Amino acid sequence: FSPNDTIVSNIRDSHNGRQQGSIGRSADVAANVRYKHSMEVLARAMQDVRIARDEGWIATFMSEQINQSSPSR
Repeated sequence: FSPNDTIVSNIRDSHNGRQQGSIGRSADVAANVRYKHSMEVLARAMQDVRIARDEGWIATFMSEQINQSSPSR
């Protein structure tokens, strides 16, 4: 992932520029809040994976899994 992928402010507001009445607008605002929250959660998960990769946690875990699954000699 590029660093730009995890900056939530770079997420385009999917409802900008739409002509809406007041009834549909509140539902759109709620949907947009849920969408942005989901993107924030995804961005945090991406950052956690990047940290785990950079610190070698993923390689260590995979190595342990391979060692556990290989038959004993």
